[in-house]
Amino acid sequence: MNIYDCKFYDNSAKPRYGVHESVGFGGAIGNFGTLEIRKCEFHDNSAELDGGAIDHLDGFMSVEDSIFKNNKSHINGGAICSISDSTVSNSVFEENSARISDDGNEGSCIYIRDCEVTCTDSIFKESYSNSIVNWGNIILKNPEFSDNKASPISNYGKMKLHDSTFIKNDGILSNFN
Repeated sequence: MNIYDCKFYDNSAKPRYGVHESVGFGGAIGNFGTLEIRKCEFHDNSAELDGGAIDHLDGFMSVEDSIFKNNKSHINGGAICSISDSTVSNSVFEENSARISDDGNEGSCIYIRDCEVTCTDSIFKESYSNSIVNWGNIILKNPEFSDNKASPISNYGKMKLHDSTFIKNDGILSNFN
């Protein structure tokens, strides 16, 4: 599926137990296949479970030139929760949030589990919990992290970090692997 030049505002996903296991995931998009997103805006979306804006569960996802602002999840991935391979490029993540926990789960911008995510030339700012939580493999090329209220990155998996900028974050880069 291709999604270009679209706006997703004020959408929500709430669990309806007994209906379908994916309900409550992905405030704007729940993805189980190939997905390409370009020049889209995701504002004020929420999920009771994972992926305030997008929950990427299977297939390959590409996000380019997009904006994620004020998205929220109650578990993982305030903007994006990815458990299947993805790329993110030239995108801005601002004021996103995910539930803060003691077990390393959240990721106000991106939460990664058991997959590879490559993120290039993107900005992560003013987020309320760890901007990126990685339990898979992440490659970050030229990211900027600024004014975040917690650690910009919590890494529990494999990580490659290139040409990065960190400005006025309240936390430090945390590596647990």
